[in-house]
Formats: sequence, C-alpha cells, structure tokens
Amino acid sequence: MPLAAASRAIERVPPLRKATSSASRVESPSAAKMVAVDIDHPDIEAFINWKTVEEQKVAALVAGSQLANKHLNLVMAACHEGGNGKLGAVGFCFGGYVVNMLAAAIPDQLDAAVPFY
Repeated sequence: MPLAAASRAIERVPPLRKATSSASRVESPSAAKMVAVDIDHPDIEAFINWKTVEEQKVAALVAGSQLANKHLNLVMAACHEGGNGKLGAVGFCFGGYVVNMLAAAIPDQLDAAVPFY
C-alpha cells in the first residue's frame, strides 16, 4: 500500500473553509462535513496550522460569549434585587463601547446610557 493511501486522516472541516488544495470534500451519510487530508501534500502543514488558528478563534469567541452572558446576567440580577428598578450605564473609552452594546442588546431594560471619551 502506498504511503499516501495509508496515511490519510478523516476530520471535521472548519466552518469557514470547506475545501483547499490540500483537502477534498467527503460526504458522510450522517450529513457531517468530512475531509480526507493527504499528509504528503506540500500545503498540508499550512492547512493544519490554519485549522488550528481558526479553531482557537472559535473557542475564544465561544468562551467570550459565555463570559459576557454570565456577567450580563449578574448585572441584571443585581439591578432587580435592589434599587428603584431603573437601570443606567456609564462608560469611558472602551466602557463607552460596552454601554452602546448594552443599549443595543437590552433597549427595553436600559433606562439611560452615557458613553463618553
């Protein structure tokens, strides 16, 4: 058996890149996107490095989204537990960006928003 045929790996295709010159699409009966990677191909190292970086980006986005959700829920819970029921936000510099994002995300619950620089 030739080395190229013996050394093929099957793995998921990242969502942003369905096929490259170093990979070919394989349709699975379970509708999962698969790719057969030829490790003898000259571009394989670049493809694997690209895939690793993209997977790290996705993991960071997911972690950031979960963290933002957790903190926003804590802020909203604190607002409902005390005070007069009104919610306002003030932010300087990047905090101003966060205030604008809050105003866009929860317009019905945010009574006042003051971003400044």
